[in-house]
Amino acid sequence: MNLRTRIIFLGIIGAVAWLGFSATSTASGDGMKLAWSVKTSGPINLPPEISGNVVMVVPKGQPLMAFNANNGSPLWQYGPEAEVWSRSLGSDAKRVYACTKGGKISALDINSGKKLWETNLGIDCQRQPHISNDGTIYVSTTLVGQGIETKAYTGAKLFSINPETGAINWSFKTDTYLLQTPYGYGDTVYVGGSYRDPEFKEEEGGPIRFYSLNSKSGKPNWIHESHDGLPKALYATKERMIYVGYQDYIVGIDAANGEKVWRKDAGNWVPSLNGLGDMVFYGAANTKVHAWNTKDGKARWMFNIPGGSFNYMLGKPFFSGDRMYFMSQKGTVFSLNHKTGKEIWSQTTGMDARAGLNVGGKMLFMGDSKGNVYAYSILK
Repeated sequence: MNLRTRIIFLGIIGAVAWLGFSATSTASGDGMKLAWSVKTSGPINLPPEISGNVVMVVPKGQPLMAFNANNGSPLWQYGPEAEVWSRSLGSDAKRVYACTKGGKISALDINSGKKLWETNLGIDCQRQPHISNDGTIYVSTTLVGQGIETKAYTGAKLFSINPETGAINWSFKTDTYLLQTPYGYGDTVYVGGSYRDPEFKEEEGGPIRFYSLNSKSGKPNWIHESHDGLPKALYATKERMIYVGYQDYIVGIDAANGEKVWRKDAGNWVPSLNGLGDMVFYGAANTKVHAWNTKDGKARWMFNIPGGSFNYMLGKPFFSGDRMYFMSQKGTVFSLNHKTGKEIWSQTTGMDARAGLNVGGKMLFMGDSKGNVYAYSILK
């Protein structure tokens, strides 16, 4: 980073606050300790993205910013003429991927921020990409959304992209107008979205389609339809594809044929879900956190978040070792044993966050509605 770029960068983010000082986070306790914080100029709408020693965020309306994960010092920024969608970040060990307004996706070098390639998809991609075990990038697109001029309500695509070159391996055109982040397992990639059905008259829910595609060719294995409403998140194992939709039911689909195996009420509003092995984890707005078996939907454990009504899990939990970490709507960070649901520790931060946290090594990273980015050392 040259001197002029560094001056501009520091002008955008302000100063780094070191070792426990922060204007808004008041975390104290023995579970974690504030290592550093940085103030940017826009709300953080996605948990920070972490790759090695680099942590990245896109404050709304601002460039993509990268910091040293150990001390918060600025590394580089990416601010193209077209706006970077604030929820479109994804990364692997070498590159970070981000979508820009107008239907393009770019790959940047993790350490330098140098643009390696840019691919024009022709459709906006506002969601995080999914990066498979073999490195392939799967990018979902949308024809509707904040900041998008809607011209059509059918034709959203899923793209398979070569991470080295940005070349499109294949694209699959759907009947939906919005696709959520896909999920790959083995030689299959799953994606779901909403479509218009003139005959649907119900006040809640809405028609959705999920697609099971061959990851090498993009050819469909099966299509599953339901009226569970806008898909929020999905997870897959060898035997099941799990999803939650607007109606807040968790649904287990047979991965082999697309048939519904089980469908259970989540208990209240659910922002997202995540999985690990044969378990799926989510938090509902009634303060309950659940772990269910993916095969049959049977509960393994339930944890109640203290602190009153609607102190729910923000976003989805993240895992490290036998730990599950998440932040509550009131700014408390929880560490649970993901096998038993037993609380290991919890600690308040005082922050007003829009998204949850992320974990990298022995550190937790999060951002708030005021544009502050925080890094905490995990103490136990």
